[in-house]
Amino acid sequence: MTCAIYRTYPPIQGIVMAEVDMEFHHPVWADEATEVVATGRVVDKFEKKGRRYVRWQEEFRRGDGQLLARLDNTFHVPE
Repeated sequence: MTCAIYRTYPPIQGIVMAEVDMEFHHPVWADEATEVVATGRVVDKFEKKGRRYVRWQEEFRRGDGQLLARLDNTFHVPE
């Protein structure tokens, strides 16, 4: 899930997943070779009750551009 964001932002020890929303649009079959292209972006940074959070979105598409899945994720970033 986090592959696209980790290309730009290396993983931080202690990240806590706060909220995840996944939408699946098309299956990937085990018996076929499927090129998957992942892209992601940070959409919001905020503080709540003294804790810092980051919200990001990621999309997974086939090599031909067909949408496979979309992910919205919010996680707590430790101090």
